[in-house]
Amino acid sequence: MNLKKLLKFLSFFSFFSVAAFVAVLVYTTIIFNDNLEEINSQINNTISINNNFLNISEIPEIEEYKNNEKREIPTHILEDFMKQFPHIAVYYSNIYNDFTFTHNPNRVYFAASLTKAPYAMYIFQKADNGEINLSEEHPFLREYFAGGSGIIQDKYSFGHMFSQRQLLGYNIYFSDNIALRMLRSIHGLDGFIEFVQSLGINGDNVHNITYSRTTAVDSGILTRAMYDYINSNEQHSKEFLNHLLNNHYGFIRSDYPIASKTGWFDGFGGAWHEMAIVYAPSPYILVLLSNNYGGEDTEIFNKIADFIEEFNRNNF
Repeated sequence: MNLKKLLKFLSFFSFFSVAAFVAVLVYTTIIFNDNLEEINSQINNTISINNNFLNISEIPEIEEYKNNEKREIPTHILEDFMKQFPHIAVYYSNIYNDFTFTHNPNRVYFAASLTKAPYAMYIFQKADNGEINLSEEHPFLREYFAGGSGIIQDKYSFGHMFSQRQLLGYNIYFSDNIALRMLRSIHGLDGFIEFVQSLGINGDNVHNITYSRTTAVDSGILTRAMYDYINSNEQHSKEFLNHLLNNHYGFIRSDYPIASKTGWFDGFGGAWHEMAIVYAPSPYILVLLSNNYGGEDTEIFNKIADFIEEFNRNNF
């Protein structure tokens, strides 16, 4: 092969090599961008208040299902079923029929983060009454730092400014301990203690919010108060609901939307709890409390939740 033919061959080969490289690069870029868009979408759906996992519009129009029929309810079915779970406390109440079932109702548990939701409701109500402005910003100071659950500790530096609205969201759906500390520094405890006492709950059980004590009955009362607030159509009630619907750490499952707050801790006797509003056609409140920290009772929680959902479906 002479030099002229060799150069012609090399030019031909180089052209197709470059073309192939460009094609691979374009294809890879398209695939990467598609994946990047998907990843960004997942991140946005996780942390954005405006892009929630579950939208309020997905909750069924439950008023049309309201049924106040009074009849004998087979409570013994629930009693027999719960005998196998002596360490768990339960509060189950069908909202429209005033039927309530409890198991170990007055056993006292360390509340952990469960109390963050009613504390947030108390703050939202202050905003409804014009006492505070949720757009008001506050700096993240070193004194507010806390480990445990939440995203502020990893994503933000000291000095970052947060609105109270942002803190309320993080406090609920990320159960953020720093967000709670910042809110507590603004609003204190006295007003919240008066609030829970107005519901008939012993205010002496409120300690620093997450160090409070609770029972299935007390948590059931608070969850009912949350439901009533959500349905009050106050200015911030649906914002509160949206945060509960997007609880990032829900333990129980359901065929229906769940607005809930969970709490867990490995000290003070242990805590693994959930307080929930289940938006079934005939909606109900379900509170499950356990001192088995570490997720050991998650499957038991789901067994109980499944059983009560079926009971609720068959009887209401």
